[in-house]
Amino acid sequence: MTSPGTDAATLGAIITRTRYLLLDFDGPICSIYAGLPAPTVAEKLRKLFPGELPDDIANTPDPIEVFCYSATVSDEMAARVEAEMADLEVAAVPTADPGTRQSRIHAA
Repeated sequence: MTSPGTDAATLGAIITRTRYLLLDFDGPICSIYAGLPAPTVAEKLRKLFPGELPDDIANTPDPIEVFCYSATVSDEMAARVEAEMADLEVAAVPTADPGTRQSRIHAA
């Protein structure tokens, strides 16, 4: 991980020795859900389930929690929720707001 103010030469050295680079776009890079808020995504994912959901899943604003729950239901439901979540993330990209967020880079 780098800190704010890391110079280009130091960053270049880190990148040169890095095999994998993971970027967290929602937060450090931009607000991916600026125009399609995460609670809206969570609600759309909940609609994929037949029947009642546990209270914590029925009320969570976090789409990742809904996705994790889907894996406890069945592999088929997890695949369905994952596909819908991916589609919604792609739909959210054009609304992303770069804002003034500080980038954090995790290199391994």
